[in-house]
Amino acid sequence: MAGLLEKIWQAHGANAAEVEVQFVAEAMICSLHEQFLQDPSPTDIITFDLGVTPDHRRLALLCICPAVAARHARRFHTTLRREIHRLIVHGILHLLGYDDHDPGRRRRMRYRERAILKQLAV
Repeated sequence: MAGLLEKIWQAHGANAAEVEVQFVAEAMICSLHEQFLQDPSPTDIITFDLGVTPDHRRLALLCICPAVAARHARRFHTTLRREIHRLIVHGILHLLGYDDHDPGRRRRMRYRERAILKQLAV
């Protein structure tokens, strides 16, 4: 998975990054979602940008809920592995400045997700 993160980051010409991926239980993702985004509902991923080190490396944490990801995988007729890869790409895109807060931006972000996943052949 580290190779996937590095390829995505490099494909966007961004400075180096240290991105940790943590898999969390549904209760934990709900708690984080409420604490940081004021929404107690379950979500598949929350991206935390932890800032930049003195040597200009971005630090970040991607919290992924496999239970929610598995439901989404079934709903969209894909594998859990592919859905996890999509979520990692999604989180990285947030770190690169993409957002999905309105329909137009969401479409743009989804387009980039699909393009990156196709390019990486995952």
